[in-house]
Amino acid sequence: MKDLLAWFGFKCYPFDKDIKTADVVDTPILQETLARLEYMKRRGGIMLLTGDPGEET
Repeated sequence: MKDLLAWFGFKCYPFDKDIKTADVVDTPILQETLARLEYMKRRGGIMLLTGDPGEET
């Protein structure tokens, strides 16, 4: 794993479970997902979230 940091020039591991919210890449898909989750939280409903991992269109 140490080679991964050096190879890509990372300062920390990109897939750490303890990633800070500020370090998450902000994309339009992420914003849409967060808006839908917030909507369901306000309504008190149930939501099924599906999709391919790492897929961005």
